[in-house]
Amino acid sequence: MLLTLHRPFRFVFHRLEVRDGDGRALGAIEKEWSWIRRIYRIEGGPRMLQLFGPFLEPWTFEIRAGDQMLGTIRKRWSGLTKEMFTDADNFGIDLSGIADPALKLLAFAAVVLIDIVHFERAK
Repeated sequence: MLLTLHRPFRFVFHRLEVRDGDGRALGAIEKEWSWIRRIYRIEGGPRMLQLFGPFLEPWTFEIRAGDQMLGTIRKRWSGLTKEMFTDADNFGIDLSGIADPALKLLAFAAVVLIDIVHFERAK
């Protein structure tokens, strides 16, 4: 097993805890409070990243370290039929600016939390 993802129950500040295959904690992704923006914090060891969803780009999240953009997560349009009648989503992720493999795994795991919080329909 490569990763174990644990999502504790929360109403507002969603969180996803990530462990490696041996059970060691890699870090966590947590939604930060904001009136308008979609902002997440990626905590991984001594370094932190931020996922920032621009207001006018609802399907895009920028991966940032301070003011520097290191990558992006984008939900891709799957076509009208697939979008209307299924819960399947396609994401593109660019991690080219992140050198640390543990932070890459955390950014990859963040896609799961983003999909659950923003794009899954309640049934």
